[in-house]
Amino acid sequence: MKDGVRTWRIAALTVVGLGVWVGMVAATGRDEVRSGHRYHVKEREAECVTCHTSIERSQTAQERNIPGHNVCFECHDGEAAPNHCNTCHTNPDEAEIGAASQREILFSHKAHLERGMSCGACHREANPEAKEELVYSLPGMETCFACHNGQRARLACESCHTQLASRLPKDHQPGWTQRHAEVVKADLSTCAQCHVQEGDCDLCHRGDNLSGIPHEEGFITSHPLTFYSKTKDCAACHDFQVSCVSCHRSRYVYPANHSLSNWREEHRGFAATDMESCAACHDEAQPTCMRSGCHG
Repeated sequence: MKDGVRTWRIAALTVVGLGVWVGMVAATGRDEVRSGHRYHVKEREAECVTCHTSIERSQTAQERNIPGHNVCFECHDGEAAPNHCNTCHTNPDEAEIGAASQREILFSHKAHLERGMSCGACHREANPEAKEELVYSLPGMETCFACHNGQRARLACESCHTQLASRLPKDHQPGWTQRHAEVVKADLSTCAQCHVQEGDCDLCHRGDNLSGIPHEEGFITSHPLTFYSKTKDCAACHDFQVSCVSCHRSRYVYPANHSLSNWREEHRGFAATDMESCAACHDEAQPTCMRSGCHG
């Protein structure tokens, strides 16, 4: 019985060992192309288009703009530069041409280059002082947002993406408009990757908005109660002087005591006991007292 168990264990270990060995062979047998960007860009001062010869004509994200052997052999002819396969390939015997990546992105190198942009503006790893590893690296969205901020360039998902539904963040589900406030308060930078304050947030959260989103219907008539109990919440979107004072003045909405028939005579007592209330509207920017002709 013991011999049977021992035989089973040996067989199991043999199978595991073969699996590990096959995995190691597969891992070491894969060919990779060594990155030479730092050497070519910094030491040889080569331009990007010297190797990426098709880049100035490239108008889609599907095109493969990685230089082929014919481009490399322009310099690597065995005299000006070595032409041994292992100069670039880690395992030349297993070398094969990779298929072009299928991307749903709309992008034109030609259009960007015609605007005077440099390769290093997007492919920052290609700068001479950057790190060595660059092969097949693509810029992330944070790089795109450096220009596509709604001011320098258009900020719209459909400008680059063809499958918007699959690109929405996972938390953007039905009811998200009611839940997004907590996420915004926790990390506004996350929202700023896609949304611009003036173009998106202010559509709902503009300073003088008291009748639409995010306020419920009829809020304009009930907001005084909210203001007195949650002043800080109001201040998150509304500037007191710009929003509150200007709106109240344009609609002739004043404190109730301003309607007293003898307010002109009585206001002194109110000012003496609660000057802060007066200063809420009559501040230095609006020196009503001194300009009224009474307290000159």
